[in-house]
Amino acid sequence: MDKLTHNVQIAVIKVLTEIQKADNVVRDKEIDYLKDVMLSFGLCDENLSEVNDTSPSQAISIIKELPAENKNEIAKMMGRMIVVDEDINYNEVTLYNSFCESCGIKGSFNIEEYPEYSLSGYFTDPID
Repeated sequence: MDKLTHNVQIAVIKVLTEIQKADNVVRDKEIDYLKDVMLSFGLCDENLSEVNDTSPSQAISIIKELPAENKNEIAKMMGRMIVVDEDINYNEVTLYNSFCESCGIKGSFNIEEYPEYSLSGYFTDPID
């Protein structure tokens, strides 16, 4: 993956935080994964204010302009955020697929690749 600009890094972190929050439960493994990604980008907690000031639509418009290789790597990061807590939540998957579609990333999240993980949300309780 090409080195990402600061604005792209902030956009990626924004998308990851949106997926992280999609099930209304933020687990330690998700927090640790987000911190790892931030560190790999050279970002720190002070950058979270920039992330919070970025809207999801701004993040999408930034990511949408990237080359396909970068988009695919970002999709892998989003997928990792979904499964890092070993629970695949319907809202997270729906958001992943929506981000991919909006950013022009081909493919969708395949829950069948993770038979050992639990499912939550609409997958198990359509009332959720």
